[in-house]
Amino acid sequence: MSEHIRKFNPVQYSIDIETLGQGNDSYIIAIGCAAFNIETGSIIDTFYKNTFCGNGFSIDVDTVFWWLEQKDEPRLELVNKKESQVYIHTALADLANFILDHDNAQVWGNGSIFDIGVLEHAYKVCKLSPPWHFRNILDMRTIVNVARVKGFNRYRTPFTGVHNALADATQQALVISEAYNMINNGTYLDGELEGTVAGSDAARLVHTEKICKHDLSYLGRSHGGTDILRCLKCGLITVDENA
Repeated sequence: MSEHIRKFNPVQYSIDIETLGQGNDSYIIAIGCAAFNIETGSIIDTFYKNTFCGNGFSIDVDTVFWWLEQKDEPRLELVNKKESQVYIHTALADLANFILDHDNAQVWGNGSIFDIGVLEHAYKVCKLSPPWHFRNILDMRTIVNVARVKGFNRYRTPFTGVHNALADATQQALVISEAYNMINNGTYLDGELEGTVAGSDAARLVHTEKICKHDLSYLGRSHGGTDILRCLKCGLITVDENA
């Protein structure tokens, strides 16, 4: 086994794409990548391109309708960026320049098949080499599932910002780092342990009245002793003000 795949490199790459299809040959409309330190969770650098493709890529009608049904903000994020779109060949070449040390670069997707697989197809169509070794393709879902054995909750890290490829790649990087820290140290990056009891009715009521009407997940207890909860749907954090 090669030395470079025996352990995690401190610097990792989290990748997310937006497409107009569901297969490996899907038409790519955006590529996001976050370089991050898996030991600290810090974002080192980011990459984001809105793209257009030529021959060799497919568009799925159901996916197009799905996009049309999305909220204005993420949909308009793509539509309003037409002036900044670059040809897929250029975007892939730029991504290869962004990712350093192609032989050792470790890249993550939310699942090991879709995002990375679509990009590898695109590199093949454009007659370029992917900037990673196939043994260094990693999966966020796997590390999250392993970390759950130690009580890890992937929804503890709230999502902020507009849902686009870069925001999702950045969120993945944070979740991966938290899971990695839970596996190795038994805690989240901030040193907190995962809680084991359900959130109180008081906190649930505060969240329902002030924020939304979704279910809550207990995250743990703050240094001040209050229960901390996260909405399972909108990602917002609330506390038990009556604790």
